[in-house]
Amino acid sequence: RTLGKSQLFPVSMDRDFISGAVGAFFGTLAGQPFDTVKARMQISREYCSVAECAIKTVRYEGVRVLFKGFSPALTSAVVENTVLWTVHGVIVRKCFENQSGENKPSVLQQATVGALSGFFSGTAIGPAEIIKVRLQTRHSDPSNPLTRNPIFVISELWRMEGYKGFTRGLVALWMRDVPFYFVFFGTYDLTLGIIAPDGSANPIQHAICGSLSGAASWSVVFPMDVLKTKAQVSEAPITLTSAFSETYRVQGVKGFYRGWISAVLRGAPANGSLLLGISLSNKIYDFVFT
Repeated sequence: RTLGKSQLFPVSMDRDFISGAVGAFFGTLAGQPFDTVKARMQISREYCSVAECAIKTVRYEGVRVLFKGFSPALTSAVVENTVLWTVHGVIVRKCFENQSGENKPSVLQQATVGALSGFFSGTAIGPAEIIKVRLQTRHSDPSNPLTRNPIFVISELWRMEGYKGFTRGLVALWMRDVPFYFVFFGTYDLTLGIIAPDGSANPIQHAICGSLSGAASWSVVFPMDVLKTKAQVSEAPITLTSAFSETYRVQGVKGFYRGWISAVLRGAPANGSLLLGISLSNKIYDFVFT
């Protein structure tokens, strides 16, 4: 099954960019609380379950702490999705658009384009990801700006490690995002074809497919996300191999799935909201400019 131009792929670079930014805002707003719980579960053994982590976090630090790191998270999401959807759109138009203006890649081709796009977006979001997870995993302390202010976190990292500090976990980020977007775009194309086989999906249908795709993708790549987080928040720089060995030695296989439930729960609303925002943005863009 293949998609026509109106089903999924944007038709111009500026439309790609705008829709990616709008979708990023929707997705970050919906997914940030789950992301904070996920990050804390990944680096701490003090919580036995996702529910316990969420309850204790709110009880001792307040509801607002679930949105810690929102600014760098939003920055990361905007950069990620503008790069992702712009690169994705460019590749599809260059490689698959025929003379009639239709884009018809197969499910496998779409997944492959998604993986390639994920490499570029993953490269772009590295620094913001580091700031976000460091804020999320530090318990709030009003007297310590390093637990609540991204500017202080940036200054600390630069002072301790220079520019290299902002490349922490980059390999793990690539190893997470490339397969993530392979699964995401492949699943998205497949489910969209089932829900709207005539190619005329509405925003709600896009959101449903985005939710399913997000949950499926996080289920596949989560162990690599654990290693990424540990590499980015450790006191001293560590290699991916060291993070893997230490996690397995201390916690066994289960250590690679701490916070998995939160990630999957986040993947559904966050990616559903992302695609809802993209679909609505595209409709508004088309109404205004075409």
